[in-house]
Amino acid sequence: MLLAGLARLAWLVRGRDAAGLGALREAREQRTHIAVRLLAATMKAAYQVRPELCVTLANTSVALCLRDGNTPDCAIGYMVHGAIFQGGVLGRHAQGNAYGELVLSLVERYQNSAQRAEVSFVVGYFATAWRQPAEAAEALFQRALAAGLESGDDFHVGCAAAGLGMSRVMRGAPPALIIHEGEAHLAILRARRLDETVATLASAIALTRLLHEDAPMPEVATDAVLAAYGSRHFAHFQLLAAAIAAWHTGDEPRARALLKRAEALLPDARGMLHSAEHVFWQASRGEQATPAWPSTRCASLVGRVDSARTSVPSPRW
Repeated sequence: MLLAGLARLAWLVRGRDAAGLGALREAREQRTHIAVRLLAATMKAAYQVRPELCVTLANTSVALCLRDGNTPDCAIGYMVHGAIFQGGVLGRHAQGNAYGELVLSLVERYQNSAQRAEVSFVVGYFATAWRQPAEAAEALFQRALAAGLESGDDFHVGCAAAGLGMSRVMRGAPPALIIHEGEAHLAILRARRLDETVATLASAIALTRLLHEDAPMPEVATDAVLAAYGSRHFAHFQLLAAAIAAWHTGDEPRARALLKRAEALLPDARGMLHSAEHVFWQASRGEQATPAWPSTRCASLVGRVDSARTSVPSPRW
């Protein structure tokens, strides 16, 4: 189902880049506006349950916009199809970055304050960081945090605060910035009982304190707790941070065991920068690196989608 939808959408999009999609007229049919709004509302839940379902819903949304025109809620479909799937999962980073710019502009064009936090976070997390300096992604996380606080989008408030702390640690930002900013954000997240992102941001702060103050690193949660996360890519980062801490303290067996636990969650981090961080630490310790999405599988999917583009018949609406 996913592959067929991708092939059909590739045929529909042919000849249009991300800017061309942004130039589509606005849909006139009210039912198209309603359909795209409903699809956008269900994609976040679908991603938590089954990412492939989220991509399928996004393909449907983009196809509707290609047929009828864009709507004020169309950014989410383009974001999932372009920034997450094309850019993050398939590794077409230039395309993902272009879609990221598209959806950011669509949110502002339609002044969609309800989507600003989600779009800003996701674009920074999946698209911007692969093509632009880390500070550009961090600026989007800061925008997402402010927008989420304004709109009441607590979920993406947590995501943005955690993403910002993770990025700052991975690029080696000043320790004082990571700690002081992170502690302020932890208070915001704790007040909203955002346990998963609280633990993730706390791990970034704790790793920074260990590296620069020799403060002990708290124990990471059990596999049973982490496996129950709705956003398991955050659980992956926590295990990776704990592994780095163990290497720093000279506990090689513990570090390798933690990295092995993190490897089980690596597929959940596809398209995110901490998947590259994971592979870097594997390779630097003399272990065989395991990509989040095996290159043969990714190449196979890309090839099957591309080869199907010319064989998909003209759609009949």
